[in-house]
Amino acid sequence: VVGTRVFVPSFKKNGEIVEISRDRAVVQLGPMRANFALSDLRVGDAPVEEETSTRASVSSPTLAVERSVDTTLDLRGERADDALERLDAYIDRALRAHLPVLFVVHGHGTGALKRAVRDHLRTVPHVPRWRPGERGEGGDGVTVLEFTPAS
Repeated sequence: VVGTRVFVPSFKKNGEIVEISRDRAVVQLGPMRANFALSDLRVGDAPVEEETSTRASVSSPTLAVERSVDTTLDLRGERADDALERLDAYIDRALRAHLPVLFVVHGHGTGALKRAVRDHLRTVPHVPRWRPGERGEGGDGVTVLEFTPAS
């Protein structure tokens, strides 16, 4: 039912159902919304344990996260130095807000900004995982940063 408090084990977060359709629900998790199968949700709040994250050496499952202004940073057309400075600030804000994922839009262009972003992410210790965007996320013109542990 819309308004029901739920625990999302894959994100280790509590949230509230804001939309339901058949066997899926959109759950408000802090400042962002994500789409889950109803079978992936547990009714009621559960205590959230402290997360310890390490860089994943295997690919993580695709997160069904709705892109929004809160979870998207558009760097298209920016110089690499300025873009990386904005990216670091956005990562800091995302971590403070406990966002599970960020979408960094760098576009295709010459590929220089994409390379700069991805090379930089290899050096950022608080980004446990990142990957190129999938088809419905903007493809290779987007880099998806995942802050949640792989399930």
